[in-house]
Amino acid sequence: MCLCKQIKALASAFDELEAERLVAALNSHLQAIRDFCTKSKSLANGLRYEIGDKQQLSSKISTRTSLDTTRQERILRAFQAKPSQFWQPVDDDATHMELGRRLACVLVYLRYRLFNEVHVPSAISLFAPGAKSTDLRYAGKKFIGISRQLGGIGSLLSFPLDIPSSTYERYVPGADQKVVEHFKSIGVVQKAQLFDRFAKDLVKHQLQDEHPPSSYYALAAEYDDLLTDADQLLLLFRALGGADIPDFLIRSVQGPQLRWEDDGQLRQIDARQAGLPSELCCLLSSDDRREQALASSQFILQEATNEDYAS
Repeated sequence: MCLCKQIKALASAFDELEAERLVAALNSHLQAIRDFCTKSKSLANGLRYEIGDKQQLSSKISTRTSLDTTRQERILRAFQAKPSQFWQPVDDDATHMELGRRLACVLVYLRYRLFNEVHVPSAISLFAPGAKSTDLRYAGKKFIGISRQLGGIGSLLSFPLDIPSSTYERYVPGADQKVVEHFKSIGVVQKAQLFDRFAKDLVKHQLQDEHPPSSYYALAAEYDDLLTDADQLLLLFRALGGADIPDFLIRSVQGPQLRWEDDGQLRQIDARQAGLPSELCCLLSSDDRREQALASSQFILQEATNEDYAS
C-alpha cells in the first residue's frame, strides 16, 4: 500500500503502532515538501500549514551554557510551605505561570492515566489557557520521561526559563539524548534535588484535590518516583503490617543478601533484583533521606512505627 493510502487509512482508523512504522517515510516526505517550499515562495504561501524542523527549533537549548535558577528558587521559597496556594496563579508573575504550566502538563497526563480523565481541571487550565488537553497530555508524558533521566520530577522546574514553553512541549523529542546530556552538563541534575520535594508536593495536592486522597497512591504502580518519600514509606509500612516493623528489615535493602536457589546453591541478590522498585531502594538505602521522610510525617511516626522499630 502506498504512503498516501496508509495515511488515509490511519486517519479513519488510527493505529499507533502502524503510525510509528511510518515515521521514517513521513520524515522523508515532509523534508521533501519543506525543500519545495524553500524554492517556491508562491507554493509556500499557498499552503495552509507550515513545516518546521524540530531539531532546529530545539537546538536553541544547546546555546545555554549555564543554569540560573534564581527565579525558580523564589517560587520555591514562596510556596514550599503552602503548596495549595501555588495553584492560584498570578498573571503578572511569568515564572510562576511557566512552572505551573510545566506541572500542568504532567498532571493532565497523570489524570488521564490514573482516572481516564480527558478534560483539564479549571485550576490547571489557568496555567495553560486555550491549550488542548491532548497537547498537554503529550507534553506531560514527555516531561516525565525526560525528568527521570535528570534526577527526578524536580528537574522539570529547573529547566531554563528563557526557552519558550512551546519548545519544551512540542519540539524536544522525548528520547533526545543530546538535550538530556546538555542539561546534565549545565547542572540540571544537581538542581533537581533542590526542587524534588516541592514538585512532588504540588503534584500530590492537585491529584488529591478532586479525587479521594487514596486515589493519589495509585501512582505507586507506574509512577512511584512521583510519590513523596514519606508516602512511599507509608505504603511500604502498610504492606508490612503497619506496626512493629524491625529496623533490620528496612536496613537490609542497603546491601545484597544471600538467598537459596532452586538448585540448592546460595546466591547474592539485591533488593532491585528481588523486585523492589528502584526509587524505593534508593530511599531506603539513604539513612538521611529515610530519616527526613520519617520526620516529615507524624502519621508514620505515630501509626507505623514505635521507638524500638524502624524509625
